[in-house]
Amino acid sequence: MGSSTRKDLHVLCYQHHRKMSLEFQSGSENAPFRCCEPGCLIRYDTSQGYFLDTQDKTTLEQEILPRVSCSVDKSPMYLAESQTRTKSYRLWKCPECVASWTNEGASNELERKAEA
Repeated sequence: MGSSTRKDLHVLCYQHHRKMSLEFQSGSENAPFRCCEPGCLIRYDTSQGYFLDTQDKTTLEQEILPRVSCSVDKSPMYLAESQTRTKSYRLWKCPECVASWTNEGASNELERKAEA
C-alpha cells in the first residue's frame, strides 16, 4: 500500500504538462485523474497508468501513451514534474512507493530503496 493518498499525488498531463484533477464519478471509489485542458482525453489511473477516455479506434491507434513502470513494484508511474527551460526533463513518480525516475536516471530515493 502506498504512503500517500490519491489526493496527495501531483499528476501532470504528459501532453499539456498541466496538473490533472480527480474525476469523481458517482458510485466509483477509484476515480481517474483528468487533464483540465478543454477537450483533452488523457486520464491517469494508479492501477493502469495513462489512458485515453474514448472508444474511437483511430484516436486510440494514433496516440502513443507513456508506459513508465516503477522498477521497485512495477506500478505505472506518473509525470510529476517537467521544466520549461529543459524541455526534455521529466520527473516520474510511483504512486505506491517513494521511487522516482527522470530521463537523467533514477533518484537517490529509488537507489536507496533498491539497495535495502
